[in-house]
Amino acid sequence: MFFRPVNLAFFCCALSFTAMAVEPSPELKTTSVSTEVLNAHYAFYQGDWGSAKQLIKSQSKRSGSNKESLALLQLQAMVWVAQEEDGKATELLLRLQKQHNNNAEVYFFAAGLWKELAHQVSVFSKIKYYSRAVEAYIRAGELAPNNAKYVRKQASSYAQPEMFGGQEGMQKPMLPKIKTLDVQYGLVASMDLAQNEQDHKKANQLAEQAVSEYPDSFLLVERAAQMQWTLENDNRAQQLFMQACNFPAQTASDRMVWITSCYTVVYLSLNTDTNHALAVTAMQRLLSVNTLKTAENDQAKLYLAEMANKAGNKSLARTTYRELAKESVDKKIKKNALKKLKQLT
Repeated sequence: MFFRPVNLAFFCCALSFTAMAVEPSPELKTTSVSTEVLNAHYAFYQGDWGSAKQLIKSQSKRSGSNKESLALLQLQAMVWVAQEEDGKATELLLRLQKQHNNNAEVYFFAAGLWKELAHQVSVFSKIKYYSRAVEAYIRAGELAPNNAKYVRKQASSYAQPEMFGGQEGMQKPMLPKIKTLDVQYGLVASMDLAQNEQDHKKANQLAEQAVSEYPDSFLLVERAAQMQWTLENDNRAQQLFMQACNFPAQTASDRMVWITSCYTVVYLSLNTDTNHALAVTAMQRLLSVNTLKTAENDQAKLYLAEMANKAGNKSLARTTYRELAKESVDKKIKKNALKKLKQLT
């Protein structure tokens, strides 16, 4: 199974960048632009690309260190991928990989964007872009053999079809090493292997073991939720996604994973037509953190109102629809909210 995507097509307006869980440059922690760049990332994940564009433009006029330049170039690549500027993004990613050919973080970052680009390009180009993602994940693991996060993705990439650059039989032998490097990533890698081997019983056991032994690990709770969803245990998956959503808002690349966890609670509620109250809680949790005035956050409020209505909380539904009809930054959402509000009155 190749890179099982989070299937949130229903949320295309709210999550135009669901696959984007890229790793911001670690140098951000020690440079003068660290706060600005990270804030641009978080605004970006809420649908505000303007902050990133403005920062890139202003910083490009200043003389900065190479590390700062790398962080801004990565941000630029994210913006171009989000805008579906495939040619510009491709050129920049190839240049970054060439200029930083011994930098594992750059390859890991690029892999996430190659994967996203593969979703956007024509069917004739998908193999090329998926192959670039596999190649970059493998290279990152080779360059950082003691980084459990990177080596885990290297192992799972080996398990992909040969047409994408996978190498049959290479995943399983890497499992002991990953377990030695980090116990939690060892459990994630074990779930990856069970999934690829289609050992559903073991996959379920590992998922439950992970959340039982490490209930405070966002990494494992979210991966267990994904596993249960893959196994079509939708109710259990929804519970675990809600547990992940209830974690403190994650930082850096995990922020998008956290956001997606909250949305997936709603998706599963709609898919099964159950647990609407849980979906309300998920959207309230998300909106308590994502507070910018953006169309994406207004879309989240629209889901909140819909879930509240289904859950029988007419008051919350009316209040939310009324707010959107009056203040939404998106004309379509305004119109939709007004229509729904009239139906409730």
